[in-house]
Amino acid sequence: MKLLTLNLHLWAEDDQINKLKKIANFIKENDVDVCFFQEVAQLESNEIIIDNIRKDNNAYLIKEYLDKDYYLYFEYKKNGREVYNEGLAILSKYPLINKEWFYVSKIRDHKNWHTRIIVKASIKYNNEIIDLYSTHMGWDEGIERYFDQVDEYVKNINFQNKFILAGDFNCVYESEQYDYLLNNKLISLVEK
Repeated sequence: MKLLTLNLHLWAEDDQINKLKKIANFIKENDVDVCFFQEVAQLESNEIIIDNIRKDNNAYLIKEYLDKDYYLYFEYKKNGREVYNEGLAILSKYPLINKEWFYVSKIRDHKNWHTRIIVKASIKYNNEIIDLYSTHMGWDEGIERYFDQVDEYVKNINFQNKFILAGDFNCVYESEQYDYLLNNKLISLVEK
């Protein structure tokens, strides 16, 4: 299975549309099965086109630039730069089932950038159910603690199923935070 995880960096960069088209081309050229996106943004003032997805949602635009069917799950629970709904997405070649989200932060205020959620969806791949989790972890600041967020994350994983956790973990390879993730029954696919 080919995976891609990418922080889309809200709408913070120049020539954003060209960047999204390049991402879509990379997905096509590499026949990526599942994408995990962080900092997926949409202007909260734009119209909703489906579910909670607005017309400028950058994960939705990537999906639209692909020339074959992909399935998208997007959820947001915080504002980014005061004008965006900022969230996480999973984009998959395979139909997404059992879609849900959960908080990992203590702060649960959509106007507070410390608010952190995880999105989860499952796919059927080679006759097995695989749970997919997209994350964008926070770091120690105020009442938020990295290890608490990891504990909350792990508490919500169904270890009976095969699963893939991907995203922006906001930690350095072989750091104390990285080691903490691995000490919670997780296996890294990162090679140095």
